[in-house]
Amino acid sequence: MSSPNDESPPMESPVEEASGTGPVPGRVGRAHPVMAGIFRGIVCLLVLALGAGIAISLTVSAPTPARVDRSDIATPVVVIEPISEPVARRWRGFGTMHPSMTSMVPSRVASTVESLHEGLDVGMPVKEGEVIVRLDPEDYQRQAESAAERLVQIDAEIDRLDSELETSRARLEIANRALELAEQDLVRVRDAQGRGAAVQREIDTAEQQVLTARRGQVTIEELVSTLPIRRRALVAQQDELISARRLAESQVDRCLIKAPFDGVVAAVMVEVGEQVGPGVPIARVFDPSLIELPLRIPASARGRVAVGDRVIINRTVTDEPIHASITRIAPEDDAGSRTMTVFIELDADGGRVVPGLFVHGEVIESESVARSVVPRRSVVNQQVMLVEDGRIRFEPVSILFPLNEERPASGLADTQWLVLENPIPEGDLLVVDGGRSFESGMAVDPRAPISASGSEAGGDDS
Repeated sequence: MSSPNDESPPMESPVEEASGTGPVPGRVGRAHPVMAGIFRGIVCLLVLALGAGIAISLTVSAPTPARVDRSDIATPVVVIEPISEPVARRWRGFGTMHPSMTSMVPSRVASTVESLHEGLDVGMPVKEGEVIVRLDPEDYQRQAESAAERLVQIDAEIDRLDSELETSRARLEIANRALELAEQDLVRVRDAQGRGAAVQREIDTAEQQVLTARRGQVTIEELVSTLPIRRRALVAQQDELISARRLAESQVDRCLIKAPFDGVVAAVMVEVGEQVGPGVPIARVFDPSLIELPLRIPASARGRVAVGDRVIINRTVTDEPIHASITRIAPEDDAGSRTMTVFIELDADGGRVVPGLFVHGEVIESESVARSVVPRRSVVNQQVMLVEDGRIRFEPVSILFPLNEERPASGLADTQWLVLENPIPEGDLLVVDGGRSFESGMAVDPRAPISASGSEAGGDDS
């Protein structure tokens, strides 16, 4: 028995179905979307299957393209015979030129700048011994005058002592003679007493005279011995005053700041009225005719380069190189940069080389070893292309150092070359342009460079 709250689906009456009013919304509305989704999915699968079938049939039925074997087709390529010749190893380095003779002219006294040489400025040429700056010498002149006046007094005192010493020596001779006479008189009186001709009082008087004469002698002797000591003290004062006077006179001379050698003024560090002291820089002077270049090269070159080895110095890529030689070598390496320093002396050559110029150079060893030299453009990714029996072969190489020079014997106008550590096998031809897309074993038609100025062999493509 069902309760009034039980819900049961409504029954479709035959009348509703016959009348065409449609299904009851509560049941038919849930079944229709499911059927539609299933139908759409089936249609999509059929379309995809149809497309896949068409694609497969087109692929299977496509004609196979004919393959052409290009290994036997010779491609023209410019080649040269590898150059193997004695080449001295080169070490590249950098450095900044500075003058061989330079001087920071200091003040040697404490004074005031009185005047500068007329026109004294940077770039002014000066001669050795020429006065470039004047300091006020008045204080030192006064010291010299005071020392000279005191010397006059000391000289007079020494003369007085010399005169007193001479007089004292004369008085000493007199005192010695008086003592001698007093002693002789005492002897006579005692002889007379022995004969009974003299009394004791006379003997006492004679002895008193001897004592008086001896006292005078001792006094004069003491004076004579003291006077040389006093003279030596005055002489010491005299020497001291002479030194003081000479020092003051030299300080007066040092108030004239002079050029130490022939050169050019590079800097002036003082102005008129400025107070300076000993050691204060006054001006900087250098000799522009002699230039020195400390060239830093790899430390691994130590023991392989020596004094006298050739050096090629380049300022810019357009200027002609400067040829020189090593004059000395620094005894220690720079641990920070792992370089050693070689020194090259250069002639200024009319201003072609100036201090402060940054350059790069190449030190050429004196010993030459046979090595292969190839154009820089022939080396790509540390390998070169060789032609052996008309086919391309790739050969790995190790670069030792570069060369920047023309090599007319090669038939190329290239100026950049590489020296290889190991020689290229004899009989092989070197492909000049290593950047061309060739495969190993590919047939080529080797051709020599047209000319040094031709399109194939000219220029540097690196």
